Amino acid sequence: MSVVSKRAPVVVNPVIKNKYENRLSLSGEWEFALDPDDIGICEKWFDNHKLINEKIYVPGSWQGQGFGDDSNDLVWDFNLKARTFRATYKGAGWYKKDFVIPDGYKGKRLWLNFGGVHPSAIIWLNGKKIGEHNAPFVPFGFEITDKVKFSEKNILIVQVNEEARLFGLAYSCQGYWSGLYRDVEITATGDAYIDEFKIIPDVDDKRMDFIVKVPDHIRFDNTLMLKVDVKEYDNDENHPVVRSSSIKVGSEHTEFHLDFESPLLWSPEFPNLYQVDAVLKNGDEVIDAFSDRTGFVKLSTKGKHFLINDEPYYMRGTGEFISCPETGCPDTDRERWRRKLRTLRDYGYNYVRCQSVIHAPEYYDIADEVGLIIQSEMGMLGAWGSHNIWHVYQWPLPTPDNRSRLKWQWDKVVLRDVNHPSATIYCMSNEYRIEIFHPNIAWKCYHDTKAIKPNCLVIWTDGAHNDSMPEDFINDEAEIDKDTKKPVIQHEYRWWSSLPDVRIMHKYTGAIRPYGAEIALEAARRHGIAHIMEQAAECSQSLQFVEAKGKMERVRRDTPTLAGVCHFNATDGNPSPQGILDEFYEYKCTSAKTWLQTYGDTVILACLEFDQRVYSGNEKFSCQLRVSDFSHPSLKTPELSWRLYTGDDLFKEGIIEYTHIPYVTCDAGVIEATLPDVDKPSKAMLSARLCEGEFEYSNQWDIWIYPSTKNQAKVYGVAEDTWIKSYDGFKTVKLDDKSTDEDVIITELMDEELIGYIKAGGRVILAATECFLRPHAPLFGYKEGHYYFTPPANYPPYEDGHEGTIIKDHRIFKNIPHEGFADLNFYRLITGAPPIDLEPLGLTGKDPIIRVIHKYPSARPIGYIMEFAYGKGGVIICSLDLDYKWPEARYLLNNIIEYAKSSDFKPELVVDDDVMSLISDSAMFCK
Repeated sequence: MSVVSKRAPVVVNPVIKNKYENRLSLSGEWEFALDPDDIGICEKWFDNHKLINEKIYVPGSWQGQGFGDDSNDLVWDFNLKARTFRATYKGAGWYKKDFVIPDGYKGKRLWLNFGGVHPSAIIWLNGKKIGEHNAPFVPFGFEITDKVKFSEKNILIVQVNEEARLFGLAYSCQGYWSGLYRDVEITATGDAYIDEFKIIPDVDDKRMDFIVKVPDHIRFDNTLMLKVDVKEYDNDENHPVVRSSSIKVGSEHTEFHLDFESPLLWSPEFPNLYQVDAVLKNGDEVIDAFSDRTGFVKLSTKGKHFLINDEPYYMRGTGEFISCPETGCPDTDRERWRRKLRTLRDYGYNYVRCQSVIHAPEYYDIADEVGLIIQSEMGMLGAWGSHNIWHVYQWPLPTPDNRSRLKWQWDKVVLRDVNHPSATIYCMSNEYRIEIFHPNIAWKCYHDTKAIKPNCLVIWTDGAHNDSMPEDFINDEAEIDKDTKKPVIQHEYRWWSSLPDVRIMHKYTGAIRPYGAEIALEAARRHGIAHIMEQAAECSQSLQFVEAKGKMERVRRDTPTLAGVCHFNATDGNPSPQGILDEFYEYKCTSAKTWLQTYGDTVILACLEFDQRVYSGNEKFSCQLRVSDFSHPSLKTPELSWRLYTGDDLFKEGIIEYTHIPYVTCDAGVIEATLPDVDKPSKAMLSARLCEGEFEYSNQWDIWIYPSTKNQAKVYGVAEDTWIKSYDGFKTVKLDDKSTDEDVIITELMDEELIGYIKAGGRVILAATECFLRPHAPLFGYKEGHYYFTPPANYPPYEDGHEGTIIKDHRIFKNIPHEGFADLNFYRLITGAPPIDLEPLGLTGKDPIIRVIHKYPSARPIGYIMEFAYGKGGVIICSLDLDYKWPEARYLLNNIIEYAKSSDFKPELVVDDDVMSLISDSAMFCK
């Protein structure tokens, strides 16, 4: 028998266990101890293990099970310090497991197999060191035939340490976790064994190729036979064998194939799987056995199209950082993933980009079932684009001291996942934009990956483009689509974020704490606004959906030959709630049915920009419609109809005749209508419907209609058609004997005379100028909707930006439709207008009329409209851009004036002379 020191990859916790396999699970309860002073090896805990006596569960992370302390960890990508897991700890930990080998395993070769360890492990059995492991993604095993005892207890000791922390890439995105995160098993084989079993379905040739590695075959003098059965697979039925073969094993590597007349193809819509059962026998004796699933799928490109089984697909992806709140480490619960990944498919997603990380095999098992294509990223070129001025994270560079380890891990993971139809895209780096340091390594990785799995696609980076580098397609910004002949998938689009949701903190009963919400609540309490956090979460999510819908549809609408979009992200990450779903893959801000209108195979698209949503009555309305059809089968001659509603009332409808072109975004026609006059602002809706036979697709977009009259405000001291905008000059209001108690003064200047006027009972509308405001630069240069949309991904600096708005139920919004937040009805009023910083002005005693939800780690009180009483009078301070040419601005200003003049004007917040002095100082101007 040859000496085998280590095997990798090995199969642990297989999705199908062959009935002839011998597997003894060591998962479940183990004993455990932390080693914060790293003294375990010096004190020989592997031999003297009395200190290893606490209870822990395998698989799992020990921080997620409460081992550590209550100190803070560092969430590196967001520079947040928080207690992210149930406990915080960085350093070594020791596991101990007692087990007895079944008598039936006598006379067999025995293997100790670990599904996954992070970061690194050293293993002892019965006091003897049997090996180490330093590749967090790779399952591994050791032969223990001569090291175990029968009929008595064996003692297994594992030290998990920090050595390979960097090689876990983004495994540590939410802080430090460690442990035996997949199952541990003992398997028993004969003297020969199946070390590798590669299945390569070939769609074009309608055959299934097999490459099987059987070490030590020579000991059986050409008497080994490999019996392979293939049958269709599903969870409910036992299908008959459809193909079978018996092959003589005459060398270490055996290659053969089975032909299929009409194989069932695997695709996102139809994830057909085949089960392969293999038995290695010597005569009637079973030596080893193996079972797995696979599928016939072919990824390719043609022109601008990404093809699955030669059919164009619009790739609709999401980013994934392995955010598993239940476990704090890669989750191995297939049933939980089955629910989660089916939800992704229900919402229209057909692929997942694992950003600088790799999921556990159990994840791919379920992706196989539900029809998700997975892009694995193993950081071969430096997980975060190598070290440069843009990427200063912790990942190891592919320099000579790291290259061989990175490449070994890469190759072993490709081999680990080779049979999964879902594991068909491999990426070497993230945003490797600045310089191409390692082109030869990239090409070596490309060819070696294709040699292991010929039917996969490989790209050198996600988030850049270079014709000299290996890229079967391009994942970059959509605007480059016109400049390249290859298919382009929009990279990381676009981190639309919301406030951490305090309403779902009760869901976090597992390994990870709701630390984003905890940080938000703590900051809100400091500033006296904790009472708004539930409403703020709802309003923030509403705004997030407005942005996501508009921008997702726009990129598909305006880039006709784009091959797809990778949405970052479908699901929330704890400190950065970017998802349409929450971190548990559950409903957050919209239903699957609604999201499919934006992110489905076939989508109707309207050429309405964010600043084209508000109109006056009797105004001419015009809107170009486009259609993007990637259904399978595609539509032929569908009917496109449209309707315009005000409330529930239909006021115009029509049918557009156009030439339908599938697999591209095509112009469909222009809607033209004269909008109805209204006596008060009305929320309207444009809806469109595309039908052919049993197939129907729809979409809709909100617009607002205001009365056609100008509603010019006649206000003392200001021209009739003028509302003074911040930074655009100012007017000094002169008080004279013409002023009366009924006047409302609009001003940007607050002087002693005006203060006295207010104190005596006057009403003033104060336009907030620069000393009141809290401006900020647009993060990453994203200027559109500067003060309207939330900054991407909740990145620092946390003093900049916001996460939504809350509109108070207030008289000034009389007849103005809103749903508690500033919808696109307010887009033009807000986008160029920074909010008021209320805290320095002493205006935090009551809620503002329009509150802005500040970024959650800071949570300062800021807003757009605030009212307060002073003396017998009062002030309404406003920083909205109430440009009088906009009907929504005219109407709102008129409402503010009418309210200020009315007997209803009784602000709850009363300020004193000191606060008034602060406000006066902030309303001074220097030229």
